[in-house]
Parts: sequence; C-alpha cells; structure tokens
Amino acid sequence: MIHDIDIVLSIVNDRVKSVSASGVSVISSTPDIANARIEFENGCVANLTASRISLKKMRKTRFFQKDAYISVDFLEKKVGLVVRWASCEMWERGREGGEGRGGGGGGGGGGLEYQFRYCT
Repeated sequence: MIHDIDIVLSIVNDRVKSVSASGVSVISSTPDIANARIEFENGCVANLTASRISLKKMRKTRFFQKDAYISVDFLEKKVGLVVRWASCEMWERGREGGEGRGGGGGGGGGGLEYQFRYCT
C-alpha cells in the first residue's frame, strides 16, 4: 500500500486534511486486509485497500472525476478511460482516428496499452 500512497500523493498534489484506517485479521493474528481513507484539502478523497489473502492478484488504481473515469491496471499494464464528451464527433477527434485502442512503447512491448470506452 505504500506505493499506492506515493502515487496518490504525487497525483493529488495538495495537503492531506485527514487520514483514517482500519484492518482486519482473517487467517492470521495480524491484519490481513487493510483499508485507508485519505482526505485532501481540495476535497479529493482516496480510498486504498490492500489484501494479502485475496484470491486474485490485483494492482489497480481508479480515478473518478467530473465526466471521466480512469482505471490503471499496473499488473496488466493497461489503462481504461471512460469519458463523457459533448458529442461523438468530438470523441472521434479526441481518439486521433484510431480504433479506440493503442499501445505505447514502440518496438518490443512493455508499453502501456490504453482503451477508450465511452461516448455520449
């Protein structure tokens, strides 16, 4: 979770107003699942969860903001983007003529794949 906190702090770039956290022991004598909520002065809220007993490996960060949802999957190296634009014509221009999918990195993989998903 420490890396997730670093990511949030670098993206939000504002002062922390408050932090609350909790953990629960499920199969061991120490917390197996932890949840932290960080509130920032500008109103942004980050909810972080870490589990060492999850049945599925997951390293995702999701951002919700006005007219957009962004999902970053660090394990799969993928980004999902859901955007509400004024028109689909603007959406097509925003995609720069592609299929709504792309990959970065040019050449031997390892780049970040992105996917656009929504238009109103």
